[in-house]
Amino acid sequence: SSGGLAQIFHATGALQVGDVVRINDSGERVARVRKPADPRVVGVVTDAPGVLLGGVTRTGAVSVAIAGVVLCLVEAESGPVQAGDLLVSSKVAGHACACSSPVDGTRLGKALAPLAKGRGLIPVLLTGG
Repeated sequence: SSGGLAQIFHATGALQVGDVVRINDSGERVARVRKPADPRVVGVVTDAPGVLLGGVTRTGAVSVAIAGVVLCLVEAESGPVQAGDLLVSSKVAGHACACSSPVDGTRLGKALAPLAKGRGLIPVLLTGG
């Protein structure tokens, strides 16, 4: 279930497929999210974008899906995730979690599969906002 529309970004730190990322303070790099409902969330690292903007992936850069369906790291430690739940960044680094009423600008997307407990990789429809 990977794909989506992705953009090449310079990366801070070693990122893996499924990581939820945010833009850094300068707006030039992405890094793993580390706080809940981060308004700087931009997307999910992918290795198989359907459409790639910004050239080819190169050393120090990653493909970040910004729209479409991609596999995303999600945690259900804050509560179970149901298909259709809205997702925001989690307190668990690089993960998303369910949120019934996200603040504007913090929404990552919508879960397309459930995750009852623990952590896992599930398909997510990235919608932003």
